[in-house]
Amino acid sequence: MSHVTLVFTRSGKIGSRLLRLILGSRWSHCGIVTQDGTVIEAQIKGVVERPLTDMLAESDRHEYVNVPCPVADAVIAAARSQLGKPYDWLGLFGYGLRSSRVQRSERWFCSELTAWAFAHAGYPLMRSSAWRISPPMLYLPIWRLDG
Repeated sequence: MSHVTLVFTRSGKIGSRLLRLILGSRWSHCGIVTQDGTVIEAQIKGVVERPLTDMLAESDRHEYVNVPCPVADAVIAAARSQLGKPYDWLGLFGYGLRSSRVQRSERWFCSELTAWAFAHAGYPLMRSSAWRISPPMLYLPIWRLDG
């Protein structure tokens, strides 16, 4: 079976520290790693695809998880279809405040983009709506890559 590799990161920056505190997690960010050595992620600049090495250079710690997925190419294609979309600031703040809202695929933060890409490809990882999914909810140690 094919797979999709996710990368989880954190840094010592205030935003990462605050997110980890709010989420009760060691991770504050995630992205989808492609076969080309890039990562598709929603970040402050919006949804981008950039070299994985650039993302890792901005983090203090990272870890990969390997998600078995029969539709890996469709997950990557779904994530790429969102390139250029803006960052979801309101959703991020809403998550911290635990407010309810409906996710629209006009704006993204990292974990909602990742969850949406899997769901859009027909392989949902979670039962809840994409915007309620945080990096620690996607981080499942059983998928962890050794090494």
